[in-house]
Amino acid sequence: MRLKIEDIEKRLSTLYNLLDPCMLCPRKCGAKRLSGETGLCGGGFYPSVSACLAHHGEEPPFSGSKGSGTVFFTGCSLGCVFCQNYQISRPQAVKSNEISVEKLATYFIELQKSGCHNLNLVTPTHFSAQIVKALIIAISNGFSLPVIWNSSGYESVEIINLLDGIVDIWLPDFKYMDPKAATLGSSAPDYPLVAQNAVSTMFTISGPLVTDDDGIAVSGLCVRHLVLPENLSGSFEFLEWYAPFLADGAGISLMSQFNPPAGMPQSFARSVTSDEYYPVAFELKCLNPEYAFIQDLTSTNVFNPDFETTEVFDQAEFLLSNSDTKEVNLEKPFKK
Repeated sequence: MRLKIEDIEKRLSTLYNLLDPCMLCPRKCGAKRLSGETGLCGGGFYPSVSACLAHHGEEPPFSGSKGSGTVFFTGCSLGCVFCQNYQISRPQAVKSNEISVEKLATYFIELQKSGCHNLNLVTPTHFSAQIVKALIIAISNGFSLPVIWNSSGYESVEIINLLDGIVDIWLPDFKYMDPKAATLGSSAPDYPLVAQNAVSTMFTISGPLVTDDDGIAVSGLCVRHLVLPENLSGSFEFLEWYAPFLADGAGISLMSQFNPPAGMPQSFARSVTSDEYYPVAFELKCLNPEYAFIQDLTSTNVFNPDFETTEVFDQAEFLLSNSDTKEVNLEKPFKK
């Protein structure tokens, strides 16, 4: 976090103005959230949090040995039909999990006290203003962890620029390269262009992924890409577009954990196959990136969190190969 509190406070005023009418995300639904209305995401005046924990299942530079201090926000501005966090991402879940900004600040501080390497804000976009206000309170009380913005990639450039100097590490998804797939999966035909502009801006702001002597990320960009069945994710096209960022040191996490709930549209009704996943992994390997994390194909059932239990994740470890993809045997499933 590079900005001083007084500079963050100036940004905060602008962010709250964008709450009424709400223009925080590219959907620009216009809800008057300061006056009691809720947006398409379900978000209103108060932040809404479903879970707060030391997460040991993120990529190694984020989880490290002490865990990533993760705050799961309720609701979502994108609303993918196949969301693995469907218990908390639907708008109906928001109201029952609302808390005060002051309480949110205490969560940040407690995660730091517990020894976490960073503050990992999951699906934060629709609560950008409230999060920044909570950060101001937390910083005033000694908070100093690197801040991770762990989002869907469906972000406006305006909001990203307002978070410049507040967010240290950008960890966006890149879900689709094709507007038709984005429409089918997220009712967002503009997603590919929006995400490209967002990722480009994030990289301009923060640059390549940087780690300390212990291998823990301190700044930069790492994009997550989930391979979808029938190449709905446009994975090869995405790698072609993202290759220059990889060459300049940005990170990438290639994921296989697509495990859709029941009742999905036919195109999203099954897990990804080895014939769909491994060619993408091979293509990534050929790009020889400095920071690449490749998920084991057998992990499709591992990363479905249950937010109705005290143990949100059954599996603590993230089944990813390390950044040296040269040693991966692409004829067999990737192993840790």
